[in-house]
Amino acid sequence: METIQIIQSVEDSGLKADLLSAISILAGEKYPKELVKKYIRREQLMQSALFEEWVAEFVDEAEEKARREFAIKMIKRNRPTQEIIEDTGLTQEEIQKIKVELKP
Repeated sequence: METIQIIQSVEDSGLKADLLSAISILAGEKYPKELVKKYIRREQLMQSALFEEWVAEFVDEAEEKARREFAIKMIKRNRPTQEIIEDTGLTQEEIQKIKVELKP
């Protein structure tokens, strides 16, 4: 793992964290997860701006999926559109689109 040693020698902590994030993704495709974890610590990855961005994107996507799934349940229960808007934060247009998608 010469690459890890080179990355560990980088003085800029942000750059080092970004490089470790990138290399862990690439290494994860080739090496067992346990081996990658042995050389790259979680704390190092969490300092990466890339890692923070990926986590934020994941959270946003998960929240959007949850809002949509909740809206679908409410639609199936024939709840009023205004109530769905208030409870999910979706727009009327988004709710109408879901209703169209649900029609057989």
